Amino acid sequence: MKTTSWINNPIDTHYIVGSVVGPHPFPDMVARFQSVISKEIKEQLLLAEGRNYPDYLIACVGGGSNAAGTFYDYLDDERVKIICVEASGKGVNSGKSAATTKLGKTGIIHGSKTLLMQTDDGQITEPYSISAGLDYPGIGPMHANLFTSGRGEFISIDDDEAMSAGLQLSQLEGIIPAIETSHALAVFDHKKFNSTDIIVLNLSGRGDKDLENYINYLENVKNYSDHTTTAYKNDLEQYFDYLKNTKKNLEKLNNLGAKNGVGRIDIVENRYIGMKSRGCYETPGGTIILMARRALEGITVDKELLHMKQELMPKYAKLIYNGYWWSPERNALQGLINESQNKVSGHVKLRLIKGNVIILGRKSINSLYDNSLVSFDEVGGYNQKDAEGFIKLNALRLRTAAKKGRSLRK
Repeated sequence: MKTTSWINNPIDTHYIVGSVVGPHPFPDMVARFQSVISKEIKEQLLLAEGRNYPDYLIACVGGGSNAAGTFYDYLDDERVKIICVEASGKGVNSGKSAATTKLGKTGIIHGSKTLLMQTDDGQITEPYSISAGLDYPGIGPMHANLFTSGRGEFISIDDDEAMSAGLQLSQLEGIIPAIETSHALAVFDHKKFNSTDIIVLNLSGRGDKDLENYINYLENVKNYSDHTTTAYKNDLEQYFDYLKNTKKNLEKLNNLGAKNGVGRIDIVENRYIGMKSRGCYETPGGTIILMARRALEGITVDKELLHMKQELMPKYAKLIYNGYWWSPERNALQGLINESQNKVSGHVKLRLIKGNVIILGRKSINSLYDNSLVSFDEVGGYNQKDAEGFIKLNALRLRTAAKKGRSLRK
């Protein structure tokens, strides 16, 4: 079907937006699909806290599909307070905002009646948010009902507050959140909670795709927030200088790898029983980095420790693939992996040719390689008599067989 087909055939073609917006039954359908989030919250809370409900649920709202899924199973549970976070952009009254509940009124958009940013004569106004996921001129009907009924508390977060919260999470937890999620994280500067409150906050996306926006923001804005200390600002600048350099290096490696056919793989794998999925993956930069790091591991990590790490990596990868980021076994494996990488640093010389990464040389100040130890002369501290015990031990089974009258000769 051509991309314009749905425009040319509006009578029998339905365009389904991937959010809880549009005409019925599409908002309800998406909300039901996304309700797996709240069902997972119940299961994990029961295991972690001994009860299946939190005191607060927090999620950002643009169209609001992730928020709808987070709230779905708790909509009628008055024990759970619902907090919806909107993007106020440069400020609610700045003319560059997406704070629908503050600026909108009842209207029709994409076939649904909801709260909508519009002019006096009903023309939709242009929303703005630093997050692409939140610059929607309305909110889903479910969220509009949460607002008008008072079931949900709505808080508006501007760009600076969101970016500061995202940077803080990156620094403290090592997680780069999507800028969309950063709006929800900023709630903690607007609302006070009790130390005993159980709070579930929806992380609706990862921030690698927003990395350039983070970098540009840091370059243009130095005053991240009023509460940020000078030392913390300096730490953030150093951290994102590192991210910026990493991004540039990865882009360069991606270009070099792509030119030489590195990092391409075509996999047919099982997704569900009886169902095959074929995927073509391209990670040229990552492949080059992986090969270089393995080369350094070979000279800086103890052999048995390296073997153990390599045996555990498939298990670690499976945990990540299945989403068990915060499971105790993932944390335990992470500790071992981190310990094994303490001395892995140095320089590697590579050759890229016809899809292959060839190691030409490697060196490190932490190398365990020693020329004097790899030779079998006395200068290197090797005594031939030291081998005598090993030889006798290895030959023990043969000598035992000989004593029993067995011969190895035919």
